[in-house]
Amino acid sequence: MKVRARQLMKKALRQLCMPLRKGTRAQLLDGTRLNARDTVEVRGEPLVFEVAGHHWAATVGAQPLLALHKPASYVCSHDEPLSAASLLPELYANHADFEDLRIVGRLDAATTGIILVTSDGELLHRLTHPKRGTARVYEAQLSAALKPEARAALLAGEIMLRDGHVPRPAAIEVTGDGSGDDSYSVTVALRQGRYHEVRRMFAAVEAPVTNLHRSGFAPLRLSGSRVPSDLAAEFPREIALPVGQWRNLNVDEVDAVYSSVDMQASRSWLHVRAAPPSELPTVAERSGESPESS
Repeated sequence: MKVRARQLMKKALRQLCMPLRKGTRAQLLDGTRLNARDTVEVRGEPLVFEVAGHHWAATVGAQPLLALHKPASYVCSHDEPLSAASLLPELYANHADFEDLRIVGRLDAATTGIILVTSDGELLHRLTHPKRGTARVYEAQLSAALKPEARAALLAGEIMLRDGHVPRPAAIEVTGDGSGDDSYSVTVALRQGRYHEVRRMFAAVEAPVTNLHRSGFAPLRLSGSRVPSDLAAEFPREIALPVGQWRNLNVDEVDAVYSSVDMQASRSWLHVRAAPPSELPTVAERSGESPESS
């Protein structure tokens, strides 16, 4: 893939918290000097270059996509001290792939569960647009039993909230009836997200939420989570992710997320990372000598 040297330098310098200034140049291992407008080709092997006194390796691969298991007390914001983004310090420090990092689908501070993180604006738009109807599944503990008539009214779209919004959950399954050691609990699926919608809809039927966890964002669901039986086919990918942890989704998982909104994941995404010593030539190799002749 042919790329501008500007792209290489910008991604590298961002990891040093440095801007790309006019006149900045990079240098390849063979001594070729590059200005911002030059074009280079990145193929299968890492293209190693030097800029700002550091060596970097450029490769081409799939566009990155992350899943994060958000703990309580963290908000889906980049600006707050306890933001979900602050759980990714290593990513911010060492990866230039996420200069436009965005969290897909917000959760309030008290809600735990799965969130996706991407730099693909079109993917974010499609996953969150109401017309797409991407399913999200929540497991909620309630302070009172959800009456059958209240459940039926919610599913039928007969409950209007104070702001005039009518929630239309895709499914509600009662998972705990309060008997014995059981708490009052439900699993609910939505196809569009509104401000505190799950909490507000159950409060409207006198069954306030005391604990809320998002266990699935189609087509992904956290290991061991519940999914309404009618929607099980929309959540084929189960991922193990402890609370507070994140990971890059693998190729199959990335493809599943993209295909769920009729997109194809890019395989031509430019990655730039610090080059490890193993990818740098020795002094002898730079001088043109073979290891045996030295």
